[in-house]
Amino acid sequence: MPDTIVTALLWFGLVSCGLLAWLYFAFSRFIMTALGALERPAGTAAMNAINPRHDAVRAGPDRARLRRYAIECRTGLIPPG
Repeated sequence: MPDTIVTALLWFGLVSCGLLAWLYFAFSRFIMTALGALERPAGTAAMNAINPRHDAVRAGPDRARLRRYAIECRTGLIPPG
């Protein structure tokens, strides 16, 4: 019984990693290629629409607060966005 659970967890991890790898590949291959084909101002506007917090980072908040926010997002203490 424990071997079955371990095998199921290993397969779940393998499939999950594969799906995430495909997601990153698809983003970098298709989305970034499409954004690169746009004129620079249009591509920048599209990327800022995808990532609205970009302006807050560029404005230069103190690094400690930004680092704390990143750690909280990674650990799931606060939802991103």
